[in-house]
Amino acid sequence: MISSARLRKSENALNHARPYMEQLQNILDHIASEINDYQSPLSQDRPVQRVAIVIFAGNEGLCGAFNLLLYKKLLETLKEYDGKVKSPVFVYPVGRKLVNDIKRTRGVEVMPIPDLFEKKQYAEGATALADELIHRFLDKVTGADWLGNVKENWLDHKIMVPFKLKGEYTVASIVAAGEYTIKDTIAVLKDETEKEIPEIGRSFR
Repeated sequence: MISSARLRKSENALNHARPYMEQLQNILDHIASEINDYQSPLSQDRPVQRVAIVIFAGNEGLCGAFNLLLYKKLLETLKEYDGKVKSPVFVYPVGRKLVNDIKRTRGVEVMPIPDLFEKKQYAEGATALADELIHRFLDKVTGADWLGNVKENWLDHKIMVPFKLKGEYTVASIVAAGEYTIKDTIAVLKDETEKEIPEIGRSFR
């Protein structure tokens, strides 16, 4: 009874948020359609070589059946990619009740997730996780790409590749998710000649 009531409450909250999500997607689609001279690596179709799977499992209440369905779906997805991509498949389990089962699964590497989820800071945790996925799987960046964010009091400072930089750059190094100030060096980029871009380092200080 209690779990059903919580589920209905969560479903209602999601349904109320759907119009905002759809409108936001329409705005992003419109912006993307109007910008013809900019190609972000995030929007390019590329051959699938490495795969990461993020699982948002239940962590509280009577979630055994729900987690079991998620684990079965994980096995189905792994079977789809078996032999087609580089091994292992990286799995990010959000929810500690599934971690042990996933660790025993063949062909996967369990990746750490931000501890913000354990603290129930879900929005911040999702942002940190998205940053991790972009940094790990996006080989090239260009001007205006988002590298991450640094929180200062109530402000989020976006860390972006400067707009004036043309061409593609490799992320040579980037710090792990954690607490930093706007004076810390967050990332270092290199151009096609393996030369570090000094403007990037100074812009992060």
